Formats: sequence, C-alpha cells, structure tokens
Amino acid sequence: MFERKSSLRRLAAGVGAFALAAAGFLGAGTAHAAPGNIDPEAEGNLYVHKHVGDPGGDGAPHDGTPRTSLPEPLEGVTFTIQRISHDGTPVDLNTSEGWDLINGLQPGDIGQDGFTAGAADPQVTEADGTASFEGLDFGLYLVTETDSGTNNIISKVEPFLVSVPFPSANEWLYDVHVYPKNVLNVTEPTKTVDDPGHALVEGSTVTWTVTAPVPAIATGDTYKKFVITDEFDPRLSITEDDVTVTIEGVTLEDADFTIDPGTSPGPTVVVTFTETGLAKLAADQDVVVTYNTTVEELGDTVFIDNIANVNTNDTGVDTTEPEVWFGSVKVTKVNAADADQKLQGAEFELYGDRDGAALSDTPFVTGDDGTLTIEGLWVGLTEGSSRTYWLKETKAPAGYITPTGEDAWTQVTVTANSQTPVSVHVDPIENTKQPGPTLPLTGGVGAAVFGGTGLAMVLVAVGAIAVGAARRRQSTH
Repeated sequence: MFERKSSLRRLAAGVGAFALAAAGFLGAGTAHAAPGNIDPEAEGNLYVHKHVGDPGGDGAPHDGTPRTSLPEPLEGVTFTIQRISHDGTPVDLNTSEGWDLINGLQPGDIGQDGFTAGAADPQVTEADGTASFEGLDFGLYLVTETDSGTNNIISKVEPFLVSVPFPSANEWLYDVHVYPKNVLNVTEPTKTVDDPGHALVEGSTVTWTVTAPVPAIATGDTYKKFVITDEFDPRLSITEDDVTVTIEGVTLEDADFTIDPGTSPGPTVVVTFTETGLAKLAADQDVVVTYNTTVEELGDTVFIDNIANVNTNDTGVDTTEPEVWFGSVKVTKVNAADADQKLQGAEFELYGDRDGAALSDTPFVTGDDGTLTIEGLWVGLTEGSSRTYWLKETKAPAGYITPTGEDAWTQVTVTANSQTPVSVHVDPIENTKQPGPTLPLTGGVGAAVFGGTGLAMVLVAVGAIAVGAARRRQSTH
C-alpha cells in the first residue's frame, strides 16, 4: 500500500514537473521583452520626410517621432540608405556590444577603423514628401540625399546616421521619422535691355543686364558653383571686353571670374566664378553682369529677345526675357504738281525728339524711285508698344524748294507688330519747283516800239503822196 502511494506521488510530481516545463517552453515562444528593453520581434521602419525649409519649425532637435503642420512637401527626391558593418559584420543593435560600437560614430567615420557601408537601397519621396524604408533589420544606417529630382534644392542635406530602433525618453521607436532640413533656390534673376535711343542699324550697340540675387545656402555649406550662361540672338555679336561683372556695385577683379564669349554672331556667353570670386558671394547680394552687344544685321524678325540662366551649386534659375522691338519707315518724295513724278535726291534727318539731336550723322536720301526706307527703328520692349519719330527735310532735290519751319517736319509713329514686318508708309511728301527767271513777253515794250515806227513810216508816205499831188496840180495850171 505504501509502495503504491509512493508510486502515485512520484507520478504526480513527474506530471507536474513536465507541465511546468511545458508551460515554460510555450511561454518562451510568445513572451515579449520587458517594457524598457528592445523588442527583437518588432519590425523596423524608417521614414524620411522632405519638405520645404525647416520642417522642425521650432528649432528643437528631431526625436524620431512624427510631426504635424509641415511645410510644402517635395516629391521626387531620392534618398539612399546603407547598413553599417564593422569588420565585415553588420552592426547588431539587439546587443549592448552593438550600441557600444556605434557610440559617438559620425558619418565621416564610415570607411575608417573597420566601418563600411553596405548595399545601397534608394527610395523616392512620394507626393506627401515621404521616402519609406520598411522591414529593416535592427542596425545603424547611413542616409544620403542622392538626387533632388526637379526640386531646386541648393543645399542637399549632409549624409547622416540613424539607428533602427531609435531611443526615445521612455520607449524604443521602431517607426523612425526623420525630417532633414533643406534650402531651395528661390531667387528670381532678371534681365533687362536698355533703350538704344537710335535706329538699330548695323554696328549699333544694344546693352543687356542680368541681375542675379545670390541664394541662401545651409549653415556650413559653401558656394561651389556660380555660372551665368547667356545665349544671344545670332544677329548680335560680343567680345570678352564687352562684359562687366559687379557684386553690389563693386567691379570684380579679372581673377574672380572667367568669360567664354562663344562664337560670333549668336554667341553663348558663359561667366564662371573662380574660387576667389565664389569666396566673395554672400546671400542676398546682387551679382550684375552687363553685356554690350553689337547689331550685325536686322534680319526678318522685328524683335530680338534674350534669356539667361543662373546656376548656383547646380541649381538653375532662368531670368526674365526682355525684347527689343523695332520697325521701319518708308518715305516717298513727289512733285507737288504731279504726284506720279517721283523725286530723287531729297535728304532727311531722323529725330527721336524734335528738340534733340539727329539720330544719324549722315542724312537719308531718296533713291531713283523717289523713296527711302529707314529700318531698325527702336519701338519698345513689348509687342504693341509704339514710338514717335520725326523726319526733317534738310535738302530738296535739285530744282525744288526746300521746305522750312513746320513744313520741314513730318511726324511718324511706329507700332510693334509681330505678324508682319513693321513698316509705316508716310504719305507722299511733296516738293514745289523753284520759280525760273522772268522772261521778256511778246506785246510788251518791243511791240509798242515796232508799232510806233510803222505808224511814222505810214505818215511819211502819206505826206509824200500829198506833196506830189500838190505839185502836179500846180504844173497843170
């Protein structure tokens, strides 16, 4: 009886021990880490958010948690992550040794002391500005902004390290959110053209000016490139000596930049800042480049336009696009007595202002067909603009009267029109012939003399006849 009870006790104890062991085994598969420890079963995710400016806003350091009230998102920016290894083995942040190993590590340390970056995993920000890296092994990752896409980011974020998981004050973050700052090039360079003040004949000068504000860059960044590229109309030419560069009104030294004037006509002028010139740049300054171009020909198009590009640290911004509009005036000179008779050799001066100086040193002269055409008259900066000119006749054709006073002036208005070449036909300008010398007229003094002489001769003849008759009568008696 004792032996049976003892056997039952041993069996019960064995069953109890197995049950406890089984319970312990099953519990090992479903238990979670203590609240303060890393959960090795959690999934690691990294979310890189790209927004305009500083998404932090308040200046506080980012703590890996999601943020709200974010600035405008930037779509299409590529970020690449690489897991960090030491001596060929990925750093394991499930161990205290792994955390000790990365303590104080900086991005610049990668590639030294056994630390290497693994295979690249690129992701592109979506419409909400987020690049998602999900299902990551716990470890340390190098994050690099590798492509800005179409976004004009002048200062990419410097490569940075992030751990997954990320330590927070009272928890471990397995969904890690980072919000790198960035700086966009939002400058608006302008280009203008001066009023030439005269007809755009061959050899005339047209001056263009680019004003390029220097964009701000991130703290710690430097200006690595500043290039202004200007592709001019083929009707224009320019040389290196025709280009000047200033910063805030101060002319730069020749060593501060280089100029490639390209091929004339139609040169592409490239102004490139050297290291000494780049060192003089500061945010919000104005770089001003002035180009004195020469008109080689007018061509068929009645306007010349031009645009430049300003590239700062590989961000390009186009300038505004000014235009020079011009037209022509045609004058016909005729005989006042017969408009079908065209007059060659009439000379005119052209004025932009009647009280100003003539716009040409040489007069404009009507040709064999009695006409003259003055081409390339500056009109304005936009289509539809107009300008008034004055023609003054200074010499009439030989044998005609040169008009004086108000009669010598003809006003003409030229209006820009892109549909057809702008040509204003002035109503025929008439000239009156000079009066000739006074000629003797038949029936005047000469006729009276001849008439008097004839009458005297008649009277003499009559007298002679009368005397003869009297003598005959006397001899008869």
